[in-house]
Amino acid sequence: MATQYHLDEKIYTDRAEWKKAIANDWFKKYNQYMIKEFFYLGRKFEFEGHVHEVLNNDAEEDKMKGWLKLKVFGNKSYEVYIHPRKILRDKPELRNELDLSLEGKTIISNISENHEQMKLFL
Repeated sequence: MATQYHLDEKIYTDRAEWKKAIANDWFKKYNQYMIKEFFYLGRKFEFEGHVHEVLNNDAEEDKMKGWLKLKVFGNKSYEVYIHPRKILRDKPELRNELDLSLEGKTIISNISENHEQMKLFL
């Protein structure tokens, strides 16, 4: 049996093809600080039909840092470790939001929303 290489739920049997896939990996454009800022502590988002809250945005799992420790709300709440890559891959809306925030578009819309809310209180 040939050696298998896994990336984003795809299996490669050719090492050269796998290396090419890694070189063109979409996740490489985000560094750990971008991910930590995006998945800030206390942030809530929906994923796989449940609301998740970030408890730790740089958790260590199996001696690897960078995992998200999340609280999953439902009939019985529980905690789970998920890598941000899986969330961003499976939930394109969050990935788009991250891309927009990197471009500064989200910041501007948040400022204008806050300005409108301030007007209501005056």
